Amino acid sequence: MRASIVIADRLRRFAQKAIPARLYRILAEFYNQYIVMRRLGFWGLQQLNALRTDGDPSSPMKALNLPNLNHPLWVRPGGSDVIEVIHTIVRECYGQYEPLRPPKFIIDAGANIGDSTCWFLSRYMKATVLAFEPDPDNFEVLLRNTNPYGSRVQCIKAGLWFRDAGLKVCDGGSKIGTYVKEVSHAEEADCHGLSPQTIASRFKLPYIDIFKVDIEGAETALFTKDPTWLSSCDVVYVDVHSKDAARAVATAGQQYGFSCHRYRELCILSRPN
Repeated sequence: MRASIVIADRLRRFAQKAIPARLYRILAEFYNQYIVMRRLGFWGLQQLNALRTDGDPSSPMKALNLPNLNHPLWVRPGGSDVIEVIHTIVRECYGQYEPLRPPKFIIDAGANIGDSTCWFLSRYMKATVLAFEPDPDNFEVLLRNTNPYGSRVQCIKAGLWFRDAGLKVCDGGSKIGTYVKEVSHAEEADCHGLSPQTIASRFKLPYIDIFKVDIEGAETALFTKDPTWLSSCDVVYVDVHSKDAARAVATAGQQYGFSCHRYRELCILSRPN
């Protein structure tokens, strides 16, 4: 399976270089629609497209019944939630490289509304997930979506950071683009920023089977400043937001014995078989 993923990603990167950017975006969107229809059917595609294009901010949240989730997932119409659902649940981007053993401990840093958290909980039935999300609006939806999974999940209103610090949540223009920055004074902070080392110590994690990182640009410092926490991980999924971030992830991964792969916008660190 991994060989086919590598080949597909090489073809994608070749197409990005060979095809004009505008045409590539059109073809990529067409392929995205094809994948959704193939996996959810025509009516599933219609439902997601309707939610995606709903521009009324007062529209109530909708519950999606998706075949690879154990419980319905609530999304907000008109925003980025549906895009994330397609990315994480329909296309299953975090299932491209399985851990070497059945996972017990998973960290979802940048959990957003819980789409990836619920996917992990549904796929790995014996795993426990720690879900970190600093944005207060996203966090409320995260709580609602993960509640049916009970004690297997713990949601923490905090951000992953390269060191322990106070963080302020900033609007980058969309819920996908929400980011955090470090502040000097406690009264300016919206939430805590926790380092991977603090998380492992506080929650008594002997090993992290899957560590998902989607922290809107902060990944560069996380993998540059002190990546020693990687020694306690099996598979690490990193949503990279720049070429510098991709280089930092790959360099740190190689330093700690990982193989580094690319899948769409993800850098994936996995242990060699």
